[in-house]
Amino acid sequence: MFGSEMFAEPAWDILLDLYTAEAKGESVQISSLAVAARVPHSTAIRWAKNMTRSGFLVRERDPTDARRVHIRLSPWAKELMENYLARLIGHGASSTQIMLEPSG
Repeated sequence: MFGSEMFAEPAWDILLDLYTAEAKGESVQISSLAVAARVPHSTAIRWAKNMTRSGFLVRERDPTDARRVHIRLSPWAKELMENYLARLIGHGASSTQIMLEPSG
């Protein structure tokens, strides 16, 4: 569904972090992706740029502070995540397992 490169570290961690943040109604600054993905800041920025070019992520300037950039899933990537999770649930995984257990 996503292509093999999206299941590599840190892409999958970034997708999960942004998906759960959106579900909670939270916005994510691009600088915090490094923490979520447990990678150096430069690595997170590089992956975010690549994932934005691939159509998975959308970058947005903070309207109150132009120094900050927020990042979110594109509508297409959000739909992919929802379809993927629905398939997992359809195969007998509970929603708790999906959120707590790494896939693989």
